[in-house]
Amino acid sequence: MIHVDRIKRRFGPRVIFQNLTWLIPKTARWGLVGPNGAGKTTLMRILSGEDTQDEGEIHRTGAVRVGYLAQDVETVDGGSVLATVLDGFGEIRRMEEQLESFEHRMAELAAGDPELEKLQNAYGDLRHRFESLGGDKVEAKARMILSGLGVPKERLHEPLTDLSGGWRMRVALARLLLSAPDLLLLDEPTNHLDLAAIEQLEQAVAGYDGTLLLVSHDRRLLEAVALGRIVRLEQGQVVADSAV
Repeated sequence: MIHVDRIKRRFGPRVIFQNLTWLIPKTARWGLVGPNGAGKTTLMRILSGEDTQDEGEIHRTGAVRVGYLAQDVETVDGGSVLATVLDGFGEIRRMEEQLESFEHRMAELAAGDPELEKLQNAYGDLRHRFESLGGDKVEAKARMILSGLGVPKERLHEPLTDLSGGWRMRVALARLLLSAPDLLLLDEPTNHLDLAAIEQLEQAVAGYDGTLLLVSHDRRLLEAVALGRIVRLEQGQVVADSAV
């Protein structure tokens, strides 16, 4: 799927890795470990396209869709939890938000209000379009993924900006899982998560059937999610992990 071909990356005088060559085959489920400063995050960013190597090439077999979960999840807007997860489905997301707006407005109007009938007609037309595009199925799957990650349904319409780092991490992961990328890159996804949340993350990722690369210090999580296939980035090269 991806062939890392003799890449080099440096920051000022410091060379992070040089002549790094690595083949990541389709359907691989690997854990990536290594000492602090070895360049694990840098390598993940290069694979995701968020950073570029100074030398060498990254070869991809066909169009590889990459989903990348960084260590620190930033809140990019004030959208709700559910709307953020549906972000990759632009038109469906806009429709879902408009439907919510109609519902809130209709709930505020009394029976017999002339505006209510207009809103009901507009709501019905939009709902039909939403369903014809499969919006209900996408939303249902989004809700299922969020539930699997421990996000209660009463929080689905909360602004993402109101959530802690741990909750934002779950929402970001849910968005990636819903988009079903060919390659899923997770960089220390257990940051800000408690034990129960880590177990929920493990179960959610176990259901992902694409190619997976996971960076974590949690050995139990690595062995469960990466199925015991763990490699180490050390001294600028990827090698089999001696602890396996």
